[in-house]
Amino acid sequence: MPDLSDEDIRTITVQCANCGEPIELASSALSLFESEDKVMCVECMVRATDAAAARTFSLEDRVALIDDVVQDFSSRLRNILMRSVRPDLSWNNDYGFDEWSDPADSAVAAHAPGIWYSGREAALSRRRSSM
Repeated sequence: MPDLSDEDIRTITVQCANCGEPIELASSALSLFESEDKVMCVECMVRATDAAAARTFSLEDRVALIDDVVQDFSSRLRNILMRSVRPDLSWNNDYGFDEWSDPADSAVAAHAPGIWYSGREAALSRRRSSM
């Protein structure tokens, strides 16, 4: 364990570069910010991170991204339905949303029974009319 001297554990108080709120931190932590003028409080750092994430996407980019999400969701939903729908078209409760190792599969599985029961009759009607 490194030897900590009083200098290493000394605290200093600086002002947040964004809002001016006083911040107390270890003197050794100042190097993380490069200078006192760049130190920000937690609230300002979170807001800065949120602001940086706010981008705008063109309609074409949004449509492409939505199509990717729908394709991924539909393939996951299909896999879950293949396991969970019995031959008599009832729901097999042996596979709950907590049975899936992938969190994305769990999220889809949580909604799968409702999707199945709300869409089953319409799908059966379409199949009957196309025969």
